[in-house]
Amino acid sequence: MLGKPLNMRWLNKLQEPWGLMRILRLALALWLFYDAYHQQNWWMAVFGVFILYQVIENVQCTSCEQTGSCDISVKKENQLPVNDVIDKELK
Repeated sequence: MLGKPLNMRWLNKLQEPWGLMRILRLALALWLFYDAYHQQNWWMAVFGVFILYQVIENVQCTSCEQTGSCDISVKKENQLPVNDVIDKELK
């Protein structure tokens, strides 16, 4: 991946699947740029650049990346699949 030009890496990153959080971050970045322009508050634009970077690279906050604390798909060890529960109730 180091041999590819920078713009090709970004194009590949943008073609990755888009989830809800990535779309929300894009909307937030666009709103920050819009508001920074109309309010002449350029510090908001700096924050918008940071959020836009997260959109392009498809990264989360550092604590979520390192600890996995933002994962919502945690499955308990003794949790049965839905089909098994229905089968047990029918018998």
